[in-house]
Amino acid sequence: MACSLSSAPGTRLPSALAYSAAELGRLSGVLPELAAKEKALRAEAAKLGIVYVIPPFGGLRTERDQAQLLQWRSDSVETARRDGFTGPDGTFVRPGEAAATAAWYPVAPLGLGFHPQGAAFDIRITAHNESDDDVAYRRMALVGRRLGLRSGYFFRKPDPFHFELPVPYEVVKRRFSDFLARGSVQLAGLVAVGALVAWLAMGARLPFGSLSL
Repeated sequence: MACSLSSAPGTRLPSALAYSAAELGRLSGVLPELAAKEKALRAEAAKLGIVYVIPPFGGLRTERDQAQLLQWRSDSVETARRDGFTGPDGTFVRPGEAAATAAWYPVAPLGLGFHPQGAAFDIRITAHNESDDDVAYRRMALVGRRLGLRSGYFFRKPDPFHFELPVPYEVVKRRFSDFLARGSVQLAGLVAVGALVAWLAMGARLPFGSLSL
């Protein structure tokens, strides 16, 4: 990887702990244990002088998100076949060569993968003091592993931006389904309480007596 992100020694890096509104939106809906581990990873990154962001499509993905990514990749592959491209490992693929597209931009099939189950997030490092970008991503991968995350940096087909919970896919699906069910119950409870408050505000009486608001 290029070293364009490296900062000069002594450079004051941007706040590594701050979340933008967009990042909060991308992490909204992920499993609580994943959110906690991402927060811990961000804190450790700050100690190392590394700043990263959660890029577009880098958190929970809907089927629409995945469809857009798959279409983008398909379009990009056509361009790559015409013009050639350089993969994440620095290998240049000449025009006309059939490329294993997942090797240079991994996207799970529609509805599958850890992102749609709220069990994965991606990062994009925006500043660091390492010798080059690859060193920074490897350092984050090692930190992530220590925190209980599985890093795409060590995948057979490396995806250095990717982190996920180190559990089987079927377990992730079950956890996410339970998480959504609990959220639905909580939402239903809030709606019921809101309806009761509105009902009482209109002067209604409870069977056991009145209640003033």
